[in-house]
Amino acid sequence: MVDLSVIIPSYRAPEQLCDAIRSLAQDDAFAGTTQIIVVDDGSPEYDATMFAGLGGRWLLKLLHLETNRGRASARNKGLQQADGDVVVFLDGDMTVLPGFLQAHAEFHQRHTNAIAVGDIRFGPEIRVDAMTRYVHSRGVSRYGAGPVPFKCFVTGNSSAPRAALATAGGFDEFFVTYGGEDLELGYRLHLQGLGVHYLPQARSLHHDVRSFAEMSDTMSVYGRDSVPLLLGLH
Repeated sequence: MVDLSVIIPSYRAPEQLCDAIRSLAQDDAFAGTTQIIVVDDGSPEYDATMFAGLGGRWLLKLLHLETNRGRASARNKGLQQADGDVVVFLDGDMTVLPGFLQAHAEFHQRHTNAIAVGDIRFGPEIRVDAMTRYVHSRGVSRYGAGPVPFKCFVTGNSSAPRAALATAGGFDEFFVTYGGEDLELGYRLHLQGLGVHYLPQARSLHHDVRSFAEMSDTMSVYGRDSVPLLLGLH
């Protein structure tokens, strides 16, 4: 039996994905067992040989979707292959800091029916400006460690019991554009009685940032596509 299954969706960013896998391999102080599941979401130039051997002592499983289906579908594909008691979600453009795996594992030893959301910061190469300061101000870190509202559930750096995710039915694959699929699943897990906790000890670095114009366009798509779907479902 595997203790942790780390699911990483990725699309057309192989170098960042390599860095993400390497960072998990280097986080090897965790005494348990870890499975890394990479789901490539239809990248036309996908080459599995780039990632072979990068998982270190962790089991690395590589999955490839023939067409781009969106992050909800990619994560569900990873969930189908997950063997761990706890599922950790990590974005493909992130790296983890030492103690990441141990922090998520210890949280679920203390909380048998809960969700952990880790601390996401921009990598040191990302310039600090008004945009990055705004993004940080909106994250879960504005709360103290411990229980937070269910809306703080994001799949960039979080973990949940695999059994609870299975009961919820995974992600809703009608979400195909940016955003909403994690909030919607978080709400259903909340209805199942799972509390969301901020876990600052589980630290990851985000190595990509959108410009103000790109963020504006992204949020416009979110408002056009995802918000009506959220409201229609709930």
